[in-house]
Amino acid sequence: MSMNEEKDSLRKKIHIHVREIPLSLRNSYSKEVCATIVNHTKFINSDLLLAYYPLKSEIDTVEIINKAFSLHKRVALPVIKGVNVSFYEIEKGYTQNLIESSFHTLEPSTNKKPIAIEEFKEILLLVPGVAFSIDKERLGRGKRFYDNFLHTHHKDVFSIGLCYDIQLLETLPTDPWDECVDSVVTEKRFIE
Repeated sequence: MSMNEEKDSLRKKIHIHVREIPLSLRNSYSKEVCATIVNHTKFINSDLLLAYYPLKSEIDTVEIINKAFSLHKRVALPVIKGVNVSFYEIEKGYTQNLIESSFHTLEPSTNKKPIAIEEFKEILLLVPGVAFSIDKERLGRGKRFYDNFLHTHHKDVFSIGLCYDIQLLETLPTDPWDECVDSVVTEKRFIE
């Protein structure tokens, strides 16, 4: 089995397991992950939050985004362009302006320039993933958007992978270009 086949097989297995979690439990788990994040030093000290608007299968980040707004932090969401991801600043009431992308994710308007990462001192990046390992490896959807971003900005941001505990595995199949995150948070564990 090739590396791509192994990763695709694992993605399918994980998607099945996540779909089997009842919605009420997913919501509860998301709240637990959010509580961990908003009490983390990296969130408290951040001046910029790079978040994502969740798919149904992902940890819901809306509470984290709302908490960031209440603390007057700047917040940005990703927009996929080509093989790269750029982040665009959002403001309160942002959900009304989100646009569905070709990947079926909700993205902010690109009427402004992407946020200038270099203008911030403490940046927290929330990273979605299909799976993570206890060694902080990440299995994404296979397009390498976050790998490319992390490769370029790893020293500029503190990255936390968010997932359900069922998505946290001992090991993952990886390629040389796969980037790790700095921490992983589930409803049960915090891997630093």
